[in-house]
Amino acid sequence: MDKRRKLYRAAGAIAAATAVTLAVAWALLAGGGGGPAPPPPATSPTSALFRLLPDGRWERLPLGQGIPRDRDPDISAKGAVAFASDRSGHFDIWVADLDQPPAPVTAFNGAATGSPRWAPDGRRLALTSVADGAPALFILDRASDKLRRVAADPGAEDRAPAWSRDGQRLYFASNRLGGWRIWITRPPYQEAMPITEEGWLAAKESADGRWLYMVREGDGGLWRQPADGGIAEPVAPLPAAADSESWLPTRDGVYLLDRDADGTVRLLLLPTDGGAVRALATAPGAVRQSTLTLDMGGRPVIAGPP
Repeated sequence: MDKRRKLYRAAGAIAAATAVTLAVAWALLAGGGGGPAPPPPATSPTSALFRLLPDGRWERLPLGQGIPRDRDPDISAKGAVAFASDRSGHFDIWVADLDQPPAPVTAFNGAATGSPRWAPDGRRLALTSVADGAPALFILDRASDKLRRVAADPGAEDRAPAWSRDGQRLYFASNRLGGWRIWITRPPYQEAMPITEEGWLAAKESADGRWLYMVREGDGGLWRQPADGGIAEPVAPLPAAADSESWLPTRDGVYLLDRDADGTVRLLLLPTDGGAVRALATAPGAVRQSTLTLDMGGRPVIAGPP
């Protein structure tokens, strides 16, 4: 283990992304600070999944009624909805395939489970669970229902999984070297390597796979660096570190949630071509935190109070 950690540190030093100072033209002010570690995803005491309609209204997804807490939505390229829910009495991952009612696909004996992320092929789900006492990464194969632990490092906390566009790499945030860095693992997902210096909470590839967008620890803010390595550059002062997973790179730009001082949450679109930021809608109610995804029609989906 000591030898492997030395290799990790050496790799981290070589691959460290050096922060640069650039003037960022932005029409909005940055959100507030953040803690030393990204908080687990959370929504209101009761929450459901909603998609944004063209007229600016939010429509609840037809995933059953009642008062569960549904959170962390992600929709595959084939239209299957994966989300975390406590419908069974504790948080597990549920999946609703096209025209089918949702059903649980994990069972960690009551351990909190969340952050489901579809691989581009729609056949694998990355997720996190505290089954072993700390947040850890797993991959679920939907065809076989086989679950495997990813790049295990006992005692470390692993969060915010995100697939590369080709489905061969899995990014995640981890404190396995003492500070939060972005790590990457590849098949067979037994080893992982840091690709940034300390101080990063989440990373996601751009829609074309050229860029790796990241959120900084502390004051937050969106940065990017070439996906194959290079110097990180600032893009925008949002999102805040507390909302480190509340954003999504797409072909149209980066969707993100912005929180006002009074608690109002707005859905914004940041064009990656340098255009003006667009305020698309006010979130449905007092959203505490939510990941973002797109449905088959390209409409944003988030979690909010029913």
